[in-house]
Amino acid sequence: MSALALCLLLSAAPARAAVTPSRAFPGIRIDDRGRAAEREAIEGALAALQGSRAAREREALRRRARLEAVVVFDALDAPADEGLMGRAELDTGSARVLLKESLLTAPHGLHQTLAHELYGHALTRGLAPKFLSSHIARLEEDEAHSSVLGAVAARELGFEEIPDARLDALLTGAGGYHAEVLFTDSPHRVTMSLAEARDPGGAVAARLRELARRRRTLDARDAGDRVWRAAFAHFEKAHGTPPAAFAAARASIEAWRKEVTAPRRALLDAAERHLKEVVPFLATEEGLGYTRIMIALTRDAYPAALARETDGLARRLADLRKAAAAKSPPPADEAAPAAPAGALSWEAVQELYERDHAEFPAHWKNEARAVPAGEWLAP
Repeated sequence: MSALALCLLLSAAPARAAVTPSRAFPGIRIDDRGRAAEREAIEGALAALQGSRAAREREALRRRARLEAVVVFDALDAPADEGLMGRAELDTGSARVLLKESLLTAPHGLHQTLAHELYGHALTRGLAPKFLSSHIARLEEDEAHSSVLGAVAARELGFEEIPDARLDALLTGAGGYHAEVLFTDSPHRVTMSLAEARDPGGAVAARLRELARRRRTLDARDAGDRVWRAAFAHFEKAHGTPPAAFAAARASIEAWRKEVTAPRRALLDAAERHLKEVVPFLATEEGLGYTRIMIALTRDAYPAALARETDGLARRLADLRKAAAAKSPPPADEAAPAAPAGALSWEAVQELYERDHAEFPAHWKNEARAVPAGEWLAP
């Protein structure tokens, strides 16, 4: 390499990383990894968050508790970090908040994630009684609180929150949130609701029963799809109906399989393997210790208070969404995608199916009738 090339390379390299105090937030230090732009992004996000009432309240709590934190951007590319936009680590009263590098180009996502990790997870654990601080993350209430706090902060700053089905479920109540996240933490770990934590062994057994019920809803849907495919084949063979007539119906069945049924089945498969490993673990000495910890969490007032605060934030988020919707013009109706030429609508297919049953019952005497598909989330 020439001397000139080496000189240019060195001049382009970032400066030596520095962990220095925030200019405006006592107790917060910024690890800029030698990149001034990252320092300014974090300083700017911290300052902007004070325009949110929820974040301001939590910042005041942080200062009173004297919780120190280091904030840094990170690749978050470890297998355990897959899908994460941020992570909070707490060690002996000092927090480290990691933000995904891609948030540098998504400022509202940056604000929401910083609020979620710093004013949610890190502060929640920092404020918890000493015993609870290292274990409260085992409760669903911890993630629910941080998620809704970040969303409220984003809304209070005038942004739409990052879409998240868990948040939508939370707005229906704690039960809706629990049903939505029931299997999403497997196979990495098992977080439990406060109600489940009173009896972890019973909770795992109940989850396995619910898993089997949800699997039956998928099986029923698959069975129904097989019935429809057989019906399409019947009309094509017995009545000479052109295959194009069922093109849209076939496409919708396949789309549902790829986008809904297959991911849900994969979720259950992974969760079932993990939960079946948890059952014998709970009988071990380590598992008995885990059970004692979970029961102890339910006997402390702090997690219950966190759950009540989550309920209040959920109501605030619902109000903020309604207010934003009232200010925005209604979305224009999207035109439905054009159906293939000659394709029948599902209503027309259903009518054809019912009419043939009435007029030609002999055609259907050996039909394998599918049971109605059950609801995925609700028994």
